[in-house]
Amino acid sequence: MIDPILNRPLRAIAAGLADGSLNACDVTERAIALHDPTLDAYMAWEPSAARQQALAAGAAFAAGVQLGGLQGIPVSFKD
Repeated sequence: MIDPILNRPLRAIAAGLADGSLNACDVTERAIALHDPTLDAYMAWEPSAARQQALAAGAAFAAGVQLGGLQGIPVSFKD
């Protein structure tokens, strides 16, 4: 499945988060929805932590605080 938001270039997602046209919680939920547990690709899968971090990123955006270029963008690391 191709998500129309997550399929955008990273710069476009970051710009949308910064200008408020995208929401960090929504972007994170879209990424979580794509997770396929049958692949067993990650040693640790922590969607609740991702949700908490998205809330914090959204609050920072709302307060006008810029934390860096990946603020609000969900990332995963393959071990």
